[in-house]
Amino acid sequence: MKPRAIVFDFGNVVGFFDHRRATERLAPRSRLHPDDFHRIVFGSSLEDRYERGALTTAEFRGVIRVESGLDCSDDFFDEAYADIFWHNRALCAILPDLARRYPLLLLSNTNELHARHFAGQFAEEFRLFRHLLYSHEVKARKPERAVFEQATRLAGCRPEEVLFFDDLQANVLGAREFGWQGVVFTHADDVRRLRLGEDR
Repeated sequence: MKPRAIVFDFGNVVGFFDHRRATERLAPRSRLHPDDFHRIVFGSSLEDRYERGALTTAEFRGVIRVESGLDCSDDFFDEAYADIFWHNRALCAILPDLARRYPLLLLSNTNELHARHFAGQFAEEFRLFRHLLYSHEVKARKPERAVFEQATRLAGCRPEEVLFFDDLQANVLGAREFGWQGVVFTHADDVRRLRLGEDR
């Protein structure tokens, strides 16, 4: 079925990211080995709670300070933690053409600091999107049903008319179970077929 709306994940789709960039800058300000610091910030339930909006940014910082002995200003933390993204130029180049043909939505498991940062960094690209949905605002994360329900309402079409690109198979499977058309994103060529008018 030809889609009537396209939903993109952000991380490793519209933009790439590397959490180690943050660890490299922040871990030396803590009492922990970089690997241990990384596990606390990015490999524990802390990240999940922050991305669900269950923790404020101040609470998130506070937990990290207590658990790692981190000693830096809030401004330094915020900038170092959030400056981890760069453009997927191949995909960004085809977004303007897609936006002329389909409503575009962004659906990202993310948090306040990351979203605030990449919203500025990707401001030109984000103007092409009708809606930006962030897990910390929705209070749910992909692949939970509530996320897909809200995105479908905003898309203004039936679930089966939504085409979704995400780099994580679990999220794509969750979208398909909800009724969306889901594609595991690996490269802009996965999307370029649409621009060329090829049927899926």
